Amino acid sequence: MMTKRWMLWAGVASLMFAVGCGGALELEDWQDEEALVEVEDVVDAADLSEHSYELTQFTNRAAEAQFLTLINGERTKRGLGALKVCGEVRAVARKWSVKMDADNKLYHNPNFSSQITQWTVLGENVGRGTAVAGLHTAFMNSPGHRANILKPEYTQVGIGVELREGRMWTTHNFRRPASGASCAALGPARPVVVRDGRWHQRYSLLAGAADRSYDFGHVSGTPVMGDWNKNGLATPGVFRNGTWQLRNPNSGGAASTSFVFGASGDKPVVGDWNGDGRTTVGYVRGNTWYLRNSNSAGPADIVFKYGNSTDKVVVGDWNGDGKQTPGVVRGATWYLRNANSAGAANSTFDYGKSTDLPVVGDWNGNGKQTPGVVRGNRWYMKGVGYSYLFGKSTDKRLVAGR
Repeated sequence: MMTKRWMLWAGVASLMFAVGCGGALELEDWQDEEALVEVEDVVDAADLSEHSYELTQFTNRAAEAQFLTLINGERTKRGLGALKVCGEVRAVARKWSVKMDADNKLYHNPNFSSQITQWTVLGENVGRGTAVAGLHTAFMNSPGHRANILKPEYTQVGIGVELREGRMWTTHNFRRPASGASCAALGPARPVVVRDGRWHQRYSLLAGAADRSYDFGHVSGTPVMGDWNKNGLATPGVFRNGTWQLRNPNSGGAASTSFVFGASGDKPVVGDWNGDGRTTVGYVRGNTWYLRNSNSAGPADIVFKYGNSTDKVVVGDWNGDGKQTPGVVRGATWYLRNANSAGAANSTFDYGKSTDLPVVGDWNGNGKQTPGVVRGNRWYMKGVGYSYLFGKSTDKRLVAGR
């Protein structure tokens, strides 16, 4: 047994902006007298080992997903709606956590009400500590921060974590969006290659070794990635002969869910077809698209024709409205449509070569997905001024949001 002292910081103020009468902005500032939370715990070696694992193994993105699970757990057990991850809001939160780390200072973002757009109610929690669970407990023990977490009006959240040298900085931005506001669930893209059933993920759009590798799925399956459980994190899946196997963590192991949808020879596609924040499955047979709004067996919820049977199919949130919609690549020409229905392309352009493998990603974290191509093992991204090497030319290649 040994004693370990944990210093957990919560923000000095919890900010809530609301649209007042006549559209004027009113600022409500909860001064938190428990801004500094000091917790002294007696822990044994197993507890310390668990903390060590959390600090050294969890990535920033996994920590963000943990915070989301805890926050939504608090809300759902009180009968409140779960918060949906919003790409625009999360991008602001992530940048602020990076800045607090760079400044070595815990403070609120004075500009988040203008950096986050299309809102009617907005709030922010910031904190510094050593572990997700401890910081979440500190937030819940602080009246202002707790009020943000449990505020019924909020429907969206963006969580940013910066973990460096054992210290975790976190920003939680809460939003009730204005009518018609966009919300892309997954943030900036990262490359993934699959080689003989082993997945290799890189956490940046730069050349280098994989940051994480694990085994999942049959070697002959087609790999896909998506946010299957609405926790804001893309995780692996495999389509093989009409059977889908989806796993919720980014690690090796058994599928979290398995079901039949489609058949051998179909082209698998995945996306958030209805904007509810969950990635679900689909397939293309000939030039007919069959999309399902849940990850389970059953009939397609959406069926339409788009493209030709010989086209390469792609899926993306082309306009930032939070829904993935179809695209096809014919030769080097991309035809992108903003609705899950038959009709003409909304955008047509040439990018890459006919022999390239098309990929799609939100390369800059703005909530819109744009084209990319892989040529051999070199990755090119439209609108980005560089390319990089990752994987091998024989790998199966795809892109995940994070």
